[in-house]
Amino acid sequence: MKRLVNILLFVSTLTSISAELATAQGRVRNGGTIWNFRGGGGITANQFFNSNAAGNRNGVLRNADTIRVVNGASGFFQNFGSAGGVGTVKNYIATGTAAGGGGAILPTGQYANGGGTTDNDSAHADPAGTLMGTIVVAGGLNIGTGGFDTDSGKVEFAIAMTLPTIIYGTLVLTGSSAKSLAGSITVNDSIRNASGSTLNIGSNTLSLKGSSNVSTGSFLVTNGTVQYNGDRDQTIIPASYRNLVLSSSAGNHTKTVNGTMAFVSGGSLNIGTRDTLEVASGVLNLTNLTSGGYTNSSAVKVKSSSTPVYGTIANVGSYIFESDNTQTIAAATYGSLTLRGSGAKNFPNATVAVRGEYRIEGSVGARDYRSAGSSATFAFDGSSPQSISGLSAEQFNQLRFSNTGTKTLGSGSVEANNVVVIANSGAVTSNASVTANNGVTINSGASWSNNADMNILAGGLTINSTASFGNTSNVIVTGNLTNNGALSNTGIITIKD
Repeated sequence: MKRLVNILLFVSTLTSISAELATAQGRVRNGGTIWNFRGGGGITANQFFNSNAAGNRNGVLRNADTIRVVNGASGFFQNFGSAGGVGTVKNYIATGTAAGGGGAILPTGQYANGGGTTDNDSAHADPAGTLMGTIVVAGGLNIGTGGFDTDSGKVEFAIAMTLPTIIYGTLVLTGSSAKSLAGSITVNDSIRNASGSTLNIGSNTLSLKGSSNVSTGSFLVTNGTVQYNGDRDQTIIPASYRNLVLSSSAGNHTKTVNGTMAFVSGGSLNIGTRDTLEVASGVLNLTNLTSGGYTNSSAVKVKSSSTPVYGTIANVGSYIFESDNTQTIAAATYGSLTLRGSGAKNFPNATVAVRGEYRIEGSVGARDYRSAGSSATFAFDGSSPQSISGLSAEQFNQLRFSNTGTKTLGSGSVEANNVVVIANSGAVTSNASVTANNGVTINSGASWSNNADMNILAGGLTINSTASFGNTSNVIVTGNLTNNGALSNTGIITIKD
């Protein structure tokens, strides 16, 4: 008890204390006001009553240092009195005071708030958040009925328990124990789930608004919803999600996952209009999502060297593949597709279709459209008009034009092994020089307006029934020109064996 008495004497020299402080059996009974300033060594007791039961007097604790209550399960911090008194805890002192800032309350037993009021919002004292108010729960937490406010403070749960349904500032989960949620919660700053700890959100919603979210423990989110909905860049915890929502109400932000992210069957992913999902490492695995469970209203940026897996999603939306390492572009239909970074970009032995813009930005590494196999196909597949340019260095295998939107090839050049316009697709207008190594086919109901040189090195030119081909420039055909549709020529067409 010597340390406690010395500390009390220290505090009394800093400010006037109106308090009853009982040292018998190592207890503090506060029926007045305690100012526990930062830098004074703190207060240690076996039990702490922030109300004087005998006199039914309400206690006030202003804390900027450390309150330690060390008596095992009996080392409780009680913010009310047995005779009806209620306490007030303000776990901070304004930093305008030299010894101010957020404090720490560390009971080994239960923190019992009862009808008292706990204010753990260090932002009131320290807007910079460098001295955060902290309550460590090592023996239980009863938030009571008087008010427990910690939406800009920190609460650490070091034991197995069900977390109260309140708004947290920083939420820290430690110890080799399981935590669950009593209901849906919001975390304003960040969540940190340490190694050995397990968080299971059940069917509840966990809303995370902070920038840094980390879990090295078990993060079980296969039944509920996780929202990363802060108006800032945020880190996403790699996990297998059921429902994942990325959103912001102001500004444009990046939500980044470092590691594999997957979804359980029947799950959903919703990317809001202001947010980019960035896959920095690991695999984005959407296998268990259907088109109805997937919304990409902004963009996905893949910086990982691992290839995304899309499952049956009909249109994955706008994607950016950006890396200085080699990447494989996954077979899919994209809303738009952008390539960046010095790493090579390899295309699959399947169809990559783009319904909007196809952009090759900056000093992009080599693009390989052919090596994967004969089925490697790049398709411009817009149902709305597509303006296509910047393809002068591209060497496609199968180059296909499909869907109902018109397609316009800008100036420059295009090379492909085969060029195919799918039946009944939108009209194609070519203002680019086209080299076809193995033939050009215009299928039924489709049309090609040729306003620049076309050189077909083998395989000939085939115009099927109800298709049309119009030429105002110079076309060289090696092989046969087969016309079962309509051919209009005001330029020069040369047929070669």
